[in-house]
Amino acid sequence: MARFFAWILTLCAALPLCAQRDHVYTSWEKAIAVPEDVHVLDLRGQRIAELPGGIGRFRNLVELRLDHNQLQSLPLELFTLDALEVLSLGDNRFREISPAFIGLQNLRRLYLDHNQFTAFPAVLCQLPALELLDLGHNRITEVPSCLHRLAQLRHLVLSSNPLGSQLPEAVLGCTQLRRLEVARTGITRLPEALPTLLRLQYLNVAGNQLLTYPAAACQMDSLQTLDLSHNRMTHLPPQFDRLHALRELNLSHNQLNDLPPALLALRTLHTLRLDHNFLPDLPDTAAALQQLHLLSIRQNQLIAETKHHIRQLLPQTILEF
Repeated sequence: MARFFAWILTLCAALPLCAQRDHVYTSWEKAIAVPEDVHVLDLRGQRIAELPGGIGRFRNLVELRLDHNQLQSLPLELFTLDALEVLSLGDNRFREISPAFIGLQNLRRLYLDHNQFTAFPAVLCQLPALELLDLGHNRITEVPSCLHRLAQLRHLVLSSNPLGSQLPEAVLGCTQLRRLEVARTGITRLPEALPTLLRLQYLNVAGNQLLTYPAAACQMDSLQTLDLSHNRMTHLPPQFDRLHALRELNLSHNQLNDLPPALLALRTLHTLRLDHNFLPDLPDTAAALQQLHLLSIRQNQLIAETKHHIRQLLPQTILEF
């Protein structure tokens, strides 16, 4: 019984500390009054053009949110915050970042989306703990070869950057990636070496100029979600049925005239989106998709009779016509 009461007292003593860690400060004035107590500072959307002096006093700061402001640079004292793990700088006016960024050696997640970068900041390659990097919606045209140094990188976002016709080769060096987003980047074909990303589970290449999916890239045993929507695809390779782990597939807004046979062999498919193609019907073999939970097939060339046929083929599937 004594041990039980001792445990209760310990728990009660820890509650204030837990409450402090969970508390999100949204006012600079209130935060700077108790800098040692601040673990999460959220100053999003406050029209800040320059951070006030004193950011270096937040020695226990773990997460700093500065999105939707007017920042072009950061004070050097910010880069001395050893505890900082999450830094969110999306939707500002950054064109470059300081070499002092290298001081954030424990940074795990960095959001730099919706800024004005024209070059990939190479200093980011020296952040060994980085797991998520979002550089979407900038003007970046190249990715440096040093990217492979980010050995812990799990999630990379480069969508809405003019990367050119091919996926940057440096991306293939990030072998620990689980999620890769390169939508709307101008890619016309995917590399045959894509399977070097052995652990990739999520791939978004929507809004590009792809005509097909490379046969060699069908050897990605971990891939679960694949977004190929808004491309120019007319077919899929016969090897597509080797994507045994695939659960979600988006082929909307392409140029498919019929459903590729290899797709019908994907018995693990849970969600299939085929909107805005030129499909007149589904073959009887579509009945093999027993695990299919949702089929979206709007804006094709289906008539009432073929819709009835599809309902008979997939009676347990949610259908969106």
